Amino acid sequence: MMKQNKIKLILAAAALMLSVGAQAQSAQTFVNRYKQFVNQAWLDKDPSDRLIAYNDSVFDAMTIQYHSTYKPLMTSDQIEDYTEYRTRYLRQRASRKATRTGNKVADSASEAGEQVQSSGSKVGAKVNGFFRGLFSGKK
Repeated sequence: MMKQNKIKLILAAAALMLSVGAQAQSAQTFVNRYKQFVNQAWLDKDPSDRLIAYNDSVFDAMTIQYHSTYKPLMTSDQIEDYTEYRTRYLRQRASRKATRTGNKVADSASEAGEQVQSSGSKVGAKVNGFFRGLFSGKK
């Protein structure tokens, strides 16, 4: 009887470890898909209005997935990466909209992102990712 309880306990612990590992991998898979989407979304230098609308709908759907499913499962590094790519997407979208209306958005380099001290918290990770996405040289 005691031996069966130990086996059950070991199996339960193994199942829990596998579950946690699967959730972490699931969150990383989402971050990887998100990065791929943002990198692909703006490859076309002069996208049609239809493509822009499609990209925005995918962006909105992924944002909902992030908040409803993945955010609680993510590490600080994953949140920082997500926020960096989210900011890149939004910066590029704003830049395209400004260009379409005849306004040019000047690129500016800033050390604001580097000045933000990451306290190791998810909030610090989110702020760092925001500034990396905002001021990185990639468009």
